[in-house]
Amino acid sequence: MIVTVSGLPGAGSTSLARDLSKVFNWKLITMGEMFKQMAKEKGLSSGQEGSATLLLEKQKKNKSFERFHREFDKMQKKAARRYKNCIINGKLSAFVIKDADVRIFLKANERIRAKRIAKREGVSYRKALRDIRRREKIERREWKRIYNVDYAADLYAYDLVMDTSYHKIKDSTDIAVIFIKAIRRSKK
Repeated sequence: MIVTVSGLPGAGSTSLARDLSKVFNWKLITMGEMFKQMAKEKGLSSGQEGSATLLLEKQKKNKSFERFHREFDKMQKKAARRYKNCIINGKLSAFVIKDADVRIFLKANERIRAKRIAKREGVSYRKALRDIRRREKIERREWKRIYNVDYAADLYAYDLVMDTSYHKIKDSTDIAVIFIKAIRRSKK
């Protein structure tokens, strides 16, 4: 089975993907890390950017960057085909991996996400909140331009949408495991 896990920054999508990979003992493919590595290899990044979003903002006027994104999409599809069972953690994976068996999206209240990110990254709440707002604005604008999708608003693409504002990641994992097992049973 191919499961994609996407979400708003700080909603817990990376933690959920990691947990699901462990529960099912499936390969974890993390697109954000692959994106940064590929950008560095292509000379689009020095590797010093704090996130793929900053790279996106830096390169948006660069015509080769859209080609880079399309090449990255092909790489993501190839990675998904390589494994019979895998968890793919990436913002656009639900839209790129069209034959995924399960597509999960996590969201949470903006203030709660900012608190989580501030704690995780050791920054102030205000900085985390400012960074979330900037990141979402850039991602949504540029991906709408390149792909004509808004990963956070086009919820039709997801099979399971969870609001993680008021529960622990273990609760999200438990819910996702039950859902994935039900889908797996229905496909037999």
